[in-house]
Amino acid sequence: MTNPVTIARNTLAAIRQAYWGQRFSSLGSHSDIQPRANFEYASKIRAGHHCGFARQSLVRANTEDERGIRLGNHVSIMENVLVNANRGHVSIGNNSWLGAGTVVHGNGGVEIGNHVMIASHCAVNTISHHFDRTDIPMSEQGTYCDPVTIEDDVWIGTEAGATRYRPYNTPPPIQITDIIADRSYGTASAIKLPTTQDRLTFKFIGSSFKTREGRLERSEEHTSELQSPDHLV
Repeated sequence: MTNPVTIARNTLAAIRQAYWGQRFSSLGSHSDIQPRANFEYASKIRAGHHCGFARQSLVRANTEDERGIRLGNHVSIMENVLVNANRGHVSIGNNSWLGAGTVVHGNGGVEIGNHVMIASHCAVNTISHHFDRTDIPMSEQGTYCDPVTIEDDVWIGTEAGATRYRPYNTPPPIQITDIIADRSYGTASAIKLPTTQDRLTFKFIGSSFKTREGRLERSEEHTSELQSPDHLV
């Protein structure tokens, strides 16, 4: 004989499936929508088959973007996850998983591939503040959005995330690659040159993974000291 509690649980699950199936843009079969799973702007949410939505999760498709929020098959949204389109869109591929407490902000557009594992308390953020000026607070400099793409078969560990952030205000490291005078001296730490040598060239490379494209500036300062009448170090 089937347990009455099991019958009641299965009946309520079928009611939730039917209720949200009428409100989603589309909802595949065999979804597990737990009690107190929350959906806002449900008409812009599309979910595939066998998707799971845990208690206290919130999927909010507050956007005019016709793509809204799209979930593939076998997508798991765990407890206290927030998937928020926020004027952008969010797409999550098949067999992907968002751990408890994870937040996804789709302002600039979020594309998450297949078989992606995002652990608990992570953040995928597509909006950030301008911070170029130092005479006014960052909160008054406006915001900008950039898209985030997480490709297939990626694992993001607990309390990690993909986001925009304010880098430290330090110059990128510079490496001298060659010193050229009457000939090439490579990366020698000291060289001797005749006083008749009137040209000294330094070749160098520098890179920054923190500076937005188009905002990297080059500033040079050269100081040479004549150490003796017959050579320059």
